[in-house]
Amino acid sequence: MLDVMLYLVSWFVVPPWSAVGWGMLGICVWVINRLRYPWWHSSDTMDGKTVVITGANKGIGLETAKDLAGRGATVILACRNLHKATAARDAIVRGGCRGQVEVAEVDVSCMSSVREFAKKLEGRQVDVLINNAAVADIPRQLTSEGLELTIATNHLGHFLLTHLLMGVTAYCLHPGIVNTDIFNVMTSRVWYGLFVKLFVWAYAKSSAEGAQTTIMLAASKELQDVSGKYFVDCKVAECSSLAKDEGLAKKLWEISERLVQLQPHEQTL
Repeated sequence: MLDVMLYLVSWFVVPPWSAVGWGMLGICVWVINRLRYPWWHSSDTMDGKTVVITGANKGIGLETAKDLAGRGATVILACRNLHKATAARDAIVRGGCRGQVEVAEVDVSCMSSVREFAKKLEGRQVDVLINNAAVADIPRQLTSEGLELTIATNHLGHFLLTHLLMGVTAYCLHPGIVNTDIFNVMTSRVWYGLFVKLFVWAYAKSSAEGAQTTIMLAASKELQDVSGKYFVDCKVAECSSLAKDEGLAKKLWEISERLVQLQPHEQTL
């Protein structure tokens, strides 16, 4: 709220044509946000735990993998690009970690790939599943299975994977605006790319800052008996009224089951 107020006041103080003035304002906003964004400081360990993180070769997923592997967990980097995932694993290992880091191939936009990945994990105890992979602002296109790519990647693949690798505790979180590759498409736009770059620079968290809530929910022993909550900036937050609409939730669930063609033996939730 403070940074928003700062921007509103700036319209009356900083001339819109003053590049220096707006540059100084941006620096002020950046500093304020660095002080405001929380870090989760805890010595909780994850020895003996197995964690699956989708899209873990970069951004929030990679920072989460680094932290959890450092706490002793066996972390599986579940990624579409094995080459990038392997490079990420090697970087984590070189940085030093007590846990093991594995690489596995899965394209969460492809339901057959999700099922194949889950089958390879049969017989293994998966303690934590972090549905992290996502895309944004890409042209509308269909997958080979006839699903819209964005909804398949951001929702349907993870919906199916959660069924196949069920746990008993569930959390939802909003990491905030985080400076990751997800903005690449937007910043490449000719007419508003520069604005997005400046906005991301001033407002967005770093990948490490954006990963803090995810890390807390995965590793905190205090939250093991807490389920069904929504978290923002490492604390419980109020979700929107739409998220509380049971009728809408039921409809989304049923449509999702139909689109991923969920089989009776896969209905674990």
